[in-house]
Amino acid sequence: MKTVTLTRREFGELGEYSCSLPTGTTIGKRWRRNVNAYRVGPVVHLDFWNGTPVREELPDEWWMGEYVESKEPGMVGINWYRIVLEPDPVPASAKIAPHA
Repeated sequence: MKTVTLTRREFGELGEYSCSLPTGTTIGKRWRRNVNAYRVGPVVHLDFWNGTPVREELPDEWWMGEYVESKEPGMVGINWYRIVLEPDPVPASAKIAPHA
C-alpha cells in the first residue's frame, strides 16, 4: 500500500470526490476520497421504538487519487495513495521553557 503524508492545509486543498471522479483527466490532477463515505457498517442493535437496524458508523479512511499516464492510447490511469496526516504542530505557547 502506497501512502502520502499531507499537512491539514494540503488535505483541505484537495477536491473531494468520495462518490465520483473529477472531470478533466489532466495528468497530475489530485483529489481525495473517503472510501467509507457510502459504506454501510454492521448492525449494532435494533431501534427500541420501531425495530429498525441501527448501524455502526465507519471511520473516515481518506485516499488520494492522481491521474497518471496510461499504456493504453487515449486513456489515463489512476494511482491511489492512503493519506497520512501530519500531526498538528504544538503551539509555542504550549511549550515548556527549560529551567535556568
